[in-house]
Amino acid sequence: KGERVRDAPEDACPKLLSWPRCCNGCRNLRYRSCSRRWRCEYSAARAQALADAELRESRIGVDRGEAEFERIMGLIRYDVARGLSPQQIALGRAGQIGASPSTIYRWISRGYAGMCDLDLRRKCGYKPRSRSEPPRPTAHGGARSFAAFMGLPEEGRAAACEMDTVTGLRSDRRCLLTLYSRPFRFQLALLMPDKTAAATESALDMLERAAPKAFRRLFSLLLTDNGAEFADC
Repeated sequence: KGERVRDAPEDACPKLLSWPRCCNGCRNLRYRSCSRRWRCEYSAARAQALADAELRESRIGVDRGEAEFERIMGLIRYDVARGLSPQQIALGRAGQIGASPSTIYRWISRGYAGMCDLDLRRKCGYKPRSRSEPPRPTAHGGARSFAAFMGLPEEGRAAACEMDTVTGLRSDRRCLLTLYSRPFRFQLALLMPDKTAAATESALDMLERAAPKAFRRLFSLLLTDNGAEFADC
């Protein structure tokens, strides 16, 4: 099932021995009354995946003869032993090798001719480039965890208000503070100057001053994520 079929077995249905060599249009298969052991169903998605895999596999490897590739790798190995970089090798032996620096890097990384990245001085002598780490979630303690929320009565969880922030472009400082009331299926959005805990506290204080009783009744229990903007809520 899900594999390519080369030839139909000897005890297969006669319909599989002629075009289109599949059970897609058979009435017995449609009404689940076929009792034959061998069945063949055509899947366009699976056939396309097999065709794409065949195209990819045909491009894997080195487009050079064995003797020519051994000669090229011998030259590369000799130059690497002299301390030359793939950039210098590609420029100095452009007529002999005919490969770009990235191709030489890839051949060495794959272990061709017994070489590896340790043979390249610059690749091992420099530290990896520093990249910005994704922001870590802020821990608010066990009393404000999702497990503590799930431990509340079902009526309390159903009446909770979901609070989150929505930003536009990554470069934007301003964002929206959304408050979604589950019982009423109503969402309120407040514009904040930035995505900080102080801005969130100021927006909630403004809402509480506008309607103190309604605020305590509707927003007594807030459900948020671990964002830093909700640290003081």
